[in-house]
Amino acid sequence: MSTRAPLRIAIDSGGTFTDCVWLTSRSAQERRSAGAPLQASTLRILKVFSTPADPAQAIAEAVQKISGENKDVIVLHGTTVGTNTLLQRKGARVAFVTTAG
Repeated sequence: MSTRAPLRIAIDSGGTFTDCVWLTSRSAQERRSAGAPLQASTLRILKVFSTPADPAQAIAEAVQKISGENKDVIVLHGTTVGTNTLLQRKGARVAFVTTAG
């Protein structure tokens, strides 16, 4: 059984790109041989094209590229697609109807 913490990948799926960030751990030997600074981990990034028809496709592709054979993965996901649609006024016309009650 592995004592390593699971790989945590934060993903933002947008209209054009899907952005990913994660930390890779470095052994004490790697830190010494790299010189300064002696950080325990390195921030990594990956940008892939989004797949608007099926956003899960771009997310799955990114997770596979990052994790490789590592099966112990936590995905933290957020999206700006809805916010961008609202701000750019590109969505369908809708009406909000309510009553006093």
